[in-house]
Amino acid sequence: MNNLSKNNVQYNMIDVMRLVMAFVVIMLHKPFIPPSNPFPKFIVENIIGSTAVPFFFMVSSFLFFKKIGKGNDARRIFLNYEKRLLILYTAWTIIYIPSNLIKFYGVNFNGMTFKLFISALLQIAKNFFLSTSFVHLWYVNTLIVALAIVYFMRKRLSRKLTLIISLIIFSVSNLMPILYTYLPFVEKIWTAVPVIVLNVCQKGLLCVAIGMFMSDFRECSKRSETLFVIVGFAAMVGFSAFTYERRNTLVETVSLLLIFICSASIFLLCRDIKLKDSKRYKIIRNYSSIIYFSHLLMMGEIFELIAEKTGATAFTQNRFLIYFATAAVAIIISTLMIILSKKQKFRWLKYLY
Repeated sequence: MNNLSKNNVQYNMIDVMRLVMAFVVIMLHKPFIPPSNPFPKFIVENIIGSTAVPFFFMVSSFLFFKKIGKGNDARRIFLNYEKRLLILYTAWTIIYIPSNLIKFYGVNFNGMTFKLFISALLQIAKNFFLSTSFVHLWYVNTLIVALAIVYFMRKRLSRKLTLIISLIIFSVSNLMPILYTYLPFVEKIWTAVPVIVLNVCQKGLLCVAIGMFMSDFRECSKRSETLFVIVGFAAMVGFSAFTYERRNTLVETVSLLLIFICSASIFLLCRDIKLKDSKRYKIIRNYSSIIYFSHLLMMGEIFELIAEKTGATAFTQNRFLIYFATAAVAIIISTLMIILSKKQKFRWLKYLY
């Protein structure tokens, strides 16, 4: 997505951090730490790594609400932005159809008939609306819905009230399982709720509301913002470490809220760090988007096939090599897409980032 600006302000440090967070997302899907080290794995992946997607939500929301400001074109900008996100989600859904088929039937498509192929496509279409069409694409359809909700709330409510309502929805939806023991019917109802609704209520809505809130939040001193990052990070990691062996619904909810706060602190600091404008930041921005969307084209099944055909089993067992191979392929895909999209025949590739 393009970096929106207002009054010629460019948020270049945000673009740099988006690239960093894109590589963090790769780490979530191609983790370094083996299951034999559960505690460091939990802290690095489940806690620190989980700051990445909330950061993306906040950035997208911030840039959108920064652009519409008090302008008269808010409705047109909103519709165009939602359309752009829908095209992005649809395009990558189509690209990941082969990957979905591999997940269903294996890399050799063993046993797949035309009837099963159609059945798989129907399942993908169902997931497109009710959950997500592929693993990491949940971010996009959740953003589409959450952004629309916050946009319409903000038209009628103040920034603070919009944020408070989003926080209440976040809290209630995440704490709902506590009621299962006392009200069994709640479990039946809640477990039937579509995944997309849960993603919006439990994750996307509050992050988008935070991004909206910070779009009109005054600039603070770098010292205060740096301290906010340090305290936010320490609280997030410290609480998660302290409660590691006592995880329950309440602890998970507080932990997730601390992750959002840490992401917000990082975002706030990046927002106010001024870097001299350069064309390189637009390139960085494009790389971060394509890397995020394309990295799972290198599925685990692909690595297993490589090992089977080449006998390089040591490669597939080395977590660092898998991570760097995945990142390298994503960088190559990004480079090719950016270069080709500059040519007249391939300008449509820009819809993919």
